[in-house]
Amino acid sequence: MFKVEFLVSTTNLASCSRWRDFKSRQRLQVGAKLIIYCMRHSNTEILIHASWTTLYQQALIEPYLQSFIHCFLRFQFAKLQCPALLINGDSSHVHCLFQLSQTKSLSQVMKQVKGSSSFLFNKYNLSPIKFHWEKGFKAYSFASSELNVIITQLKLQSSLVELNS
Repeated sequence: MFKVEFLVSTTNLASCSRWRDFKSRQRLQVGAKLIIYCMRHSNTEILIHASWTTLYQQALIEPYLQSFIHCFLRFQFAKLQCPALLINGDSSHVHCLFQLSQTKSLSQVMKQVKGSSSFLFNKYNLSPIKFHWEKGFKAYSFASSELNVIITQLKLQSSLVELNS
């Protein structure tokens, strides 16, 4: 946000009368100081932790494919102007931590990411059976001050999954 100050002259007083919603234009006089606060550009920082599973939580993502799929998902998020901060998961589900674009809705992003990855699996027969993601997803937003805690939890969760398998 920035502040604009200017002195009211006869020229800009006339232009003020064209502002429909400028309620105080009657109180403006020549020589008065006018202060306006303006936003430079829209700036959003919506951090999302999303997760989704394979259909019926089947173990369809082979361990040797996981890093490839995570890389592909990272590329899809980047194409949508939603930088991925962390992607992990196991053979039946995926966790993604990303920044939501200010021009896309969460449902648009998830539809594209899940749809394109499902298409990739089926086009190149990366799964022993026809690949589908479960309908829907879980998504949580959180404050940027919590970012390090969330990243630590997701990395720890990934380590626990590896220990249990």
